[in-house]
Amino acid sequence: MAPMRMIFCRACAGALLIAPSDSVPLSWTQAGSDNSTSTSEHPASPPSCRSCPQPEFPPEARKAKISSAVVMLDVMISADGQPDDIRVVSDPGHSFADNAVKAVRKWKFKPYVVDAAPVQVSTYISVPFKAKFELLGENSAALEAQPFMERIKRSRELSDLNLPGCKPFHLVASFHWGDATPGNSDLIWQEPTKWRRKTKLGDVTVLESQLGDRVYRKVVGAPASPKQIDDVIQELDGHLPDKRSSVYEGDWGQSAVKWNGADVVRVAWGQVDQQNNPVNGRAYWFNRKGLLLGAFEAFRASSYLNFADWNGKQVPRRIDVSENGSVVLSLEVTQIDDLPSQTDSAFVLEGVEPRIPGQAGELDSSQFIQPMPLHKVAAKNPHAGHGTVIVIVQLDLHGHVTDAIIRESGGEALDKAAMEAAKQWEFTPMMVKGNAVPGVALIRFEF
Repeated sequence: MAPMRMIFCRACAGALLIAPSDSVPLSWTQAGSDNSTSTSEHPASPPSCRSCPQPEFPPEARKAKISSAVVMLDVMISADGQPDDIRVVSDPGHSFADNAVKAVRKWKFKPYVVDAAPVQVSTYISVPFKAKFELLGENSAALEAQPFMERIKRSRELSDLNLPGCKPFHLVASFHWGDATPGNSDLIWQEPTKWRRKTKLGDVTVLESQLGDRVYRKVVGAPASPKQIDDVIQELDGHLPDKRSSVYEGDWGQSAVKWNGADVVRVAWGQVDQQNNPVNGRAYWFNRKGLLLGAFEAFRASSYLNFADWNGKQVPRRIDVSENGSVVLSLEVTQIDDLPSQTDSAFVLEGVEPRIPGQAGELDSSQFIQPMPLHKVAAKNPHAGHGTVIVIVQLDLHGHVTDAIIRESGGEALDKAAMEAAKQWEFTPMMVKGNAVPGVALIRFEF
C-alpha cells in the first residue's frame, strides 16, 4: 500500500491527509520459485492492487495517543488476483495487525503474469496507518480535514456551471462599483470550449469567446480593458485555482473558523492579523458540505451569497467584494436560462486574431513574452531632491498592477511619489506558451 503522508503547513494550524493511490507497488516472490525470476522472453508483470480499501485506524490506538504504525504482511495472491492466505510478519500491537488483515482480505489484485499467463505469487505488503485528524471549531465542533485539491473538486461539483457535461446556459449579471454607474455581463455557454461573453461598463465593452482551442478577446471604447471590468470577469469566473495552477498541499494550512456565524474550514497561505483575518496571500472558506462561501486574493475578500439551485448546482446569486472591511463591488446574477444549441459562428469574434493557448511541458524563450507598458503615469515631483527609485509591480492575468514594492529607494518622499505613480501603470499580460499568467515588471523613476 502506498505510504500515506501527513503534511503540516508552516505556521498554520490543521493538517492535510493525503490518501494512498489505487495502484499499490508490492515486493513479491513467486510461490515455489525460491525467489528466482522468470527467464522467459515474455516480460514478467508484478502484481498490483486494483481496489485497496483503507484499513480503519484502531480506536484503542487513538486512546493510547498513537498517531501512526506499519504492519508487514505476507500475502499469497491467487492466479485470479484474490488474497488466499495472509500471515502477519510484524505487528505493532493495539489491533493494527487485525485491522490490516481485515482490510487486505477485501483487496482485489491484478495477478502476477509470467509467459503471458497469470500465476500464484507470494508477496510482502507494508500497510501504513496514519491517524486522521479533525479540525475543531468553537465548542469543539468537528470539521473534517481533507486535501485542498479534494475541496476544490467538491466545490466545483456543487456549484461550478462550467464543467464538462453541464447543461448549456445563458447567464446575465449586473454589477456596480460603489456609487458608480452600473454595468452588466452577458454569457452564453455551451461547453467548456464553446462560450461567449460581453461585459459592459460605461462606454467600454469587453468581448470574449472561445471555440475549440481558439480564444478571442476584443476591447471596444478604450485602448485596453479597464481593471474594473477585468475584476468583474475574475469574480464571475471564480478564484479557485484552475488546472493551470500548481497546488502544493504543504503550502496550505487548514483551520476551523467562523464565517457569518457558522463553523467553516478556511484553507489559506499567507499572514493573518490579530483577529486571525488574512492580510496577504490567498484564502478560501468552505462549509461542511464543501460549498465555497468566500475567497481572499489580492487584498480583497469575496463573499458568495444567496445560493439557489439551478439544474442541480448551487449557484451564488450575489457576490460582495470587500476591501479593508468595506464593500467596493457588488454583483448580482439576475438571470440563468437554458441555452438552445448554438452554431459555431456564435463563438467567433469577427475581425479578431485568436490566440491558441499552449500545453504544459518544456518551455523555450520564444514561448515567454514579458509584459510591456500600455499606459504610463509620471511620478509627481515632491521637490525633495534628486534621486532614483526602482519599483517592482505585481501584475494580474490582464496586466493590471495589483501590488508594488520598492526595490531601490530614493528616500521616503521620492518612494511615496514613485509608488503612487507605479500603481496606475497598465501593462500587456505576461504570456507563457500562449497563456496569460500573473507577472512582474520593474519601473524606474528619475527625480
